[in-house]
Amino acid sequence: MTQLDAEVIIVGSGNAALCAAIAAREKGADVLVVEKSLKKQQGGNSYFSGGWMRFTFESAQDLGEDLPELAIDGKQDFDVIPYTTSNYYDEMAEITEYRADPSLTLLMVNKSKETIKWMHDKGVRFNWTFGRQNVKVNGRYQVSGGNIAVSGGGAGLIEKLVDAAESIGVRFIYETRAVALLGEPGHKVRGIRAIKSNGELIELNSKSVILASGGFGASAEKRARFLGPGWDLAKVRGTTSNIGDGIDMALLFGAQSFGHWSGAHAVCWDATSPKSGDRNSGNEFSRNSTPLGILVNKNAERFLDEGLDFGYNTYGKFGSNIISQPGSIAYQIFDSQVLDFLDPNYSGRMVSKVVANSIEELGEKLGIDGKVLKLTVEKYNSAIDLKTNFNPNALDGKGTNNLNPAKSNWANPITQAPFYGFTVTAGLTFTFGGVRVDESARVLGSDEKPIAGLYAAGEMLGGIFYYTSPSGGGLMAGSVYGRLAGEHAAS
Repeated sequence: MTQLDAEVIIVGSGNAALCAAIAAREKGADVLVVEKSLKKQQGGNSYFSGGWMRFTFESAQDLGEDLPELAIDGKQDFDVIPYTTSNYYDEMAEITEYRADPSLTLLMVNKSKETIKWMHDKGVRFNWTFGRQNVKVNGRYQVSGGNIAVSGGGAGLIEKLVDAAESIGVRFIYETRAVALLGEPGHKVRGIRAIKSNGELIELNSKSVILASGGFGASAEKRARFLGPGWDLAKVRGTTSNIGDGIDMALLFGAQSFGHWSGAHAVCWDATSPKSGDRNSGNEFSRNSTPLGILVNKNAERFLDEGLDFGYNTYGKFGSNIISQPGSIAYQIFDSQVLDFLDPNYSGRMVSKVVANSIEELGEKLGIDGKVLKLTVEKYNSAIDLKTNFNPNALDGKGTNNLNPAKSNWANPITQAPFYGFTVTAGLTFTFGGVRVDESARVLGSDEKPIAGLYAAGEMLGGIFYYTSPSGGGLMAGSVYGRLAGEHAAS
């Protein structure tokens, strides 16, 4: 009998991988995490995220009892709106245009709350967030499922999960790149082949392997091949490690390809940002207040409905719209009326901002035709329904008439100087194409049967997100399916 290097081997060290490692170890398995980066660079894309987690709760009281740090004592200036299973599932169905796998999506939704409680038991803490299109109405905020994040953001999440994993005996090896699965392709896995940083080729034997090494977002070649022309120019919000290794390994071993291979979560991202994630700045380059203004291209023309839905539901596809514009660049335009409503990142350290006393001057400072921009803004202003009141906390229906493209909500006239412009490009968060799993996170082969001993979690999964994903949806899916993969792999 071959000696096992571990009962469960996990490839990757982001949120999904760490949840898998903890869950498998809690079931009594000997667990080894294999990470190709340095220890100080672990965490995958999760490290660079804002840490938002979307999960269900029935009431503010229910939420506070399970997560005391989110309890409402009656003195805060905000009201908590319940976020039910039907709320979550219906939003997922709508924003993915009803293409999301119903079973996988419902499982994620149903297990979201219990998974958050499980993570809380591991030391992860949460806090309410404001500024993401949440402003005071009659002196109070209204918050719900899109307003909860991990304390310390993505960096805080990884720190707590690593601490929890190490404290119960999960083993880690770094600077080791998994390159192939061992076993009987399409039938049974018995370990992995990997290359250490010194070039040494090693084989690690196990009963189960969990692939949680992310999507292919950091590969310019794969972005252009699968997402389409121009995507090789996109900025990468996170790690440079996610080049599709795990997906390639799984597909070569007979796993079934699944999901939206030409789709990705990509946001409005400051155009001056570095080409890949900066661990010192995290999420500070995000520019997610597009619904409160207008977005124009290099021709000073609008090209999408900025107010189609709440920003936390649509922000993940604005980047895809920008990629197809000239130079893959766009410009967010706001006036002083909404300045106080913008996301806090707009006043942070990493901001390329232009201020002017006229729209024409703003355009010239941004490097686009100021006269055309003035005409675009005037056309937009004249189409606005002035009879409807502006309310950023609701789908207020304050839209435009006879304007193409329309703006469905939050259409405020851009009239009050000074005016503000922000140059943005596409910031890629993660890709949607991957492998198919069942409700136990077992990888399915082309024959629809599980490949014995092979599991997947996180961005490796296909079938949950199409066109976009809501804020907190990606991390939540990673946590739920990571935990499931760990529990089933261990048993």
